Amino acid sequence: MTSAGFVREARAADAADLARVQVASWRTGYAGVVPTGLLGELTGAEATAAWQERWHEAITNPPTSRHRVLVAVEDAPPREVADVPSRVVVGFASAGPATDTDRWPATDAELYELRVLPERTGHGHGGRLLHAVAETLAEDGFHTACMWALEADGELRRFLESSGWAADGARAELDVGIRVPAVRLHTAISELSSVIPGVVRVVRVVRVPTCRWCHRAVVIPTRWCQRHARSRPDGTIGMLIWSVWDLS
Repeated sequence: MTSAGFVREARAADAADLARVQVASWRTGYAGVVPTGLLGELTGAEATAAWQERWHEAITNPPTSRHRVLVAVEDAPPREVADVPSRVVVGFASAGPATDTDRWPATDAELYELRVLPERTGHGHGGRLLHAVAETLAEDGFHTACMWALEADGELRRFLESSGWAADGARAELDVGIRVPAVRLHTAISELSSVIPGVVRVVRVVRVPTCRWCHRAVVIPTRWCQRHARSRPDGTIGMLIWSVWDLS
């Protein structure tokens, strides 16, 4: 079922909403995948405040003009309380140049994160975000897009596959105390700003990079230093789930 809503570019005032959506999505999506204690750290009040700061910086001072953050918005339920916003942010997407070593960032894009509030899934917000991302990436000169997804996140993978994405053979591991398999999906972007079903460039990756963010991962909640997160000799990805680029 779809509901009234639209997508726009994120604003500085949206930072708290992005952190709220991110934390809510993690609590649902990573339950049973990420250890309970660690998940509690990543979704607690202190971590939420940190994510809000990071999102604010990412929105107001992105690494390049091609790093984008979009939000899905819908009308808020009628309330009798004054000064309550008439519209609320229920999802977001962040995208920009691809960061894997087998991608060319001039024409290959990456969807870093795609999140919708768990209670608002199934209302068309994910589809609107995906379409808006494709349109934005096409306008920025990208020809293809990829995204890493946890192997256990069947819902996200099925959604992407139904929109014309497909696994390209690349695999990695998210290391958060345990190793969680992840797969990369890939698609082509048409000039009509939509994802073309069935058009996939398949690659074989011999070794995955240790960190998929060329701008380095945000690792504060796990107490991993940035150097350690991106220099592991076994080729695992330190923090695959972080969606905010590091601007330090």
